[in-house]
Amino acid sequence: MAIDDSGDWWIGSEAGDIWPYLRAYTESEAAYRATAYRAVRCACGGDRFRVERTRDIVRRECVACGARQFTCRSAEDWDEAIEDEGAEEHLCVECGGNEVNIGVGFAGYPESPDLDAVKWFYVGVRCTSCGVLGCFGDGKVGRGPAAEVFEQA
Repeated sequence: MAIDDSGDWWIGSEAGDIWPYLRAYTESEAAYRATAYRAVRCACGGDRFRVERTRDIVRRECVACGARQFTCRSAEDWDEAIEDEGAEEHLCVECGGNEVNIGVGFAGYPESPDLDAVKWFYVGVRCTSCGVLGCFGDGKVGRGPAAEVFEQA
């Protein structure tokens, strides 16, 4: 894994670079610090997706098989939000590509370390064409147990 952070955008050489990027991204004052991470793979084994979002809901579509899933949300949430606001497709800020690797970072409750729950999630992406790393969405979770939330990545 090698991240180039010398230019305008952080560039990752592989999907595994999403986690170090999200850790750094969430260490700012304006974020909850991500302490857990899950790489996203489709049930078919694919790791390339097209993604879109509305509000704090992110939906992914596997490039290999076309399966659609939501990150820490449900189809009902999507349907309601899409009627109100429409959706935004992810396009890379550098090359305009629309296929990404995905990883999800999770922030817990550091003020209550014994609490088995997730406070917030972050959807990290890496453009499969040029490697640009970014955070395409985030939102409140506020529930547990943490292992069940991780499974919804």
